[in-house]
Amino acid sequence: MYPYYAALIAGIVLGVAGQIALKLGAEGSQTIALQFRHPATIIGFAIYVVAAVLYMISLKKIPLSLANPSVSVSYVAVAIAAHFMWSEPFGLQQIGALVLIGGGAASGPARNLASSTVVCRPRMPLRCGKRPKRATISRWRRAERRAPELPASCMVAKRATERS
Repeated sequence: MYPYYAALIAGIVLGVAGQIALKLGAEGSQTIALQFRHPATIIGFAIYVVAAVLYMISLKKIPLSLANPSVSVSYVAVAIAAHFMWSEPFGLQQIGALVLIGGGAASGPARNLASSTVVCRPRMPLRCGKRPKRATISRWRRAERRAPELPASCMVAKRATERS
């Protein structure tokens, strides 16, 4: 699981680097057409591609409800970097917005960490109203003994399979 979290962190850091490179490309060119050919813009796009690949790798094992709030940390990092690199405004409005973003990013992963380990039975398609195989039902029951507090969506799936 650690390589996936490392991929998420690397994707976030590279996303920040990509934003900074795109800003450098925007400042170093006169027109939009020249901006696309600016080396910093090309490097920024390449960094974004690598960041997107790392993010996709991290989503293989990390729930989206945990990964997505973590990415919002990059907004805070970009705003702080832009203030120091280009003297962009950093008043009370920006600080308030960053506090709200940071608070949401901090509370989201902590809240979702416990729910990411809940075992939920898969929704099995019922063909012609037939019940699932006996082995599938026993596997579901073992999962329920390990995690009896199933989310509501799992209970709906449970009732649908028990009716048939």
